[in-house]
Amino acid sequence: LCCIRQIHAIARENSCLARARFADKNRCIALAGSSRVPRFTVGDHVWVWTPASRKRGKLSVFWHGPYEIMKRTNDLIVVVRQVGSSDDS
Repeated sequence: LCCIRQIHAIARENSCLARARFADKNRCIALAGSSRVPRFTVGDHVWVWTPASRKRGKLSVFWHGPYEIMKRTNDLIVVVRQVGSSDDS
């Protein structure tokens, strides 16, 4: 009974240490700015994600394009034009 309590205490301590290491690692990654935010510039060709409002089939197409970036309003908002068309949409 005494050995089981010691083993349980060691396992709990190891679990806490692993959780702390995982949190520190993720915090360092976030602070380093290595998040996967794409950096697009005017003239780049991109594909646009259009999520389904209702569940669709397994082979549904959610990416459309290519589109060309015409103007950047800020980091999140860009004006795009479908490649091969003449209208700005």
